[in-house]
Amino acid sequence: VLLYESKAMYEQSLGMIQEHAKHPDEAREAYGEALTEDLSYYAAHSRMALLELAKGDTAGALSELDLAVQLQPNDPALRYSYAMALVVAKHDGEAATQLMKASAMDPYFAPPHLLLARIADAEKYTDDAVAQYQQYVAIAAKADPELPAAKARLAALTATVATAPAATPTP
Repeated sequence: VLLYESKAMYEQSLGMIQEHAKHPDEAREAYGEALTEDLSYYAAHSRMALLELAKGDTAGALSELDLAVQLQPNDPALRYSYAMALVVAKHDGEAATQLMKASAMDPYFAPPHLLLARIADAEKYTDDAVAQYQQYVAIAAKADPELPAAKARLAALTATVATAPAATPTP
């Protein structure tokens, strides 16, 4: 029986080592080798996207992440990474879509709720921001470094909503 073992994971590991050693060109080359070995290896696409973002190529990063998400659509962390890149590229609507999908896949994965809250907050959708901040605070780890800022912003938004005059219905 012939057994073919892909070298894609090996090449990706080499790329990660090169990334850690601060050699992005060598890392890019290793990820390229991994993709030459197996074009459907989504993890190499994801790592390549991070390198593209680091050098300021948001279009390349979005392309790599989009392909990675198509190859592995049920990975909430991957969708979150894609959403982060979309926010950097100022595509907040598309980012929100990815974040909602990530939240639906894993309701206890807190980071998408925080980013959704921040997007809603920036867009002045106060009710949505409050709901997402509440969800984040409810499920975030107690040691999460973002938790104090999220609690403070939630308190500020809640106070603003509480002091805002109620709209009176017109007859």
